[in-house]
Amino acid sequence: MDITSKLVQEYLKVEGTVNAGIATPETLEGGPPSTDLSYVLPSAKSAIVFALPLNLDAIPDYLGKKDRLTYETDYIRMSSLGNGIAVKLANFLKVQGFPSLPLAVNEVYRDGPPEDRKYMYPDISLRYLAAASGVGFLGFSGNLLTNDYGPAIILGGLLTEAELEPTKPLDKSENYCDYYNCLQCCGGCPSKTLHGQDLVTVTMGGHEHQCGEKKYTLPCAFVCGGFSGLDHSGKWSTWATGRFPLPITDEEVVAVAPMNLEAFNKRPEAPGGRYHTFSPNKIYYVCSNCQLICTPDKEERKRRSKLVRESGVIVQNEDGTLEAVTPEEARKRLDAMEPERRALYEGKVEPLAEGQELTEEEDFTHKL
Repeated sequence: MDITSKLVQEYLKVEGTVNAGIATPETLEGGPPSTDLSYVLPSAKSAIVFALPLNLDAIPDYLGKKDRLTYETDYIRMSSLGNGIAVKLANFLKVQGFPSLPLAVNEVYRDGPPEDRKYMYPDISLRYLAAASGVGFLGFSGNLLTNDYGPAIILGGLLTEAELEPTKPLDKSENYCDYYNCLQCCGGCPSKTLHGQDLVTVTMGGHEHQCGEKKYTLPCAFVCGGFSGLDHSGKWSTWATGRFPLPITDEEVVAVAPMNLEAFNKRPEAPGGRYHTFSPNKIYYVCSNCQLICTPDKEERKRRSKLVRESGVIVQNEDGTLEAVTPEEARKRLDAMEPERRALYEGKVEPLAEGQELTEEEDFTHKL
């Protein structure tokens, strides 16, 4: 069988993807280390990347703190679907005589020294592959944006020895991101990882792609991991129940994360959740604000941003359920808690003293 780029794209369309593209070592040349296909498959001639749509109807109630589970369930299922499509297409190509390897949607990271592993760099960046092959374009947030679904997508992909015709990156005129004229993604980021300042340029195959600079990245993981989610204003939060002070730098996250993890693991189990590669305990989708506020429609962006800011703050009931209340009501409920229970959600978390070390059981970073 003659394997062509057209056949691959048709295959993916039948499987339910909404965008698909093909990159090669040449079209990725000059990119970051996570665009080096040989890291995973030394003989790779092509990378195939595709996008699956998330349920847009679930987004308003998620951002407005009315319904978390519908979005979380959809995200989990679409991620599993992305992994499955990659495995299926890789096997199809293998049977046709072209060795291929599927790429995980998430949770597969590069090896390296401990000081690098904590950043959870992907083995291959699906976002960069997608930008280089025209599946979408990088927005200020660094998310991959598409003209129909914005960044409300799941990316999947695979590497193959088949020599396929690459697809072209989108023209800059097709990028709906307003960068400094919008910054709604920054306004919805409690960690302030998106600080709305400088742009960074990534060059792949002679084409330039831009996104906002992130001076620190671990504070984002701290919030998205559910350790704490109260905005600095105190007026709104993510779906996270923790209200501990948000660390600003990567070094601060490393210093306080183990103690925050201890409190996190002692809280009642909430509805839903899933398991992560690095955690024997469930974690929960609690943020994704930068991904879900963004949409091609400018007015809808404003509405979604307003939903977040007016959604209140999350408190956890004794049975584990989550409830959005006003900041004032949250304060009353926390003040009424027994000190031991209240300490699971708020308080001052001290970093390790100089010379103090954690055991492997206490320190989650040994797994990174």
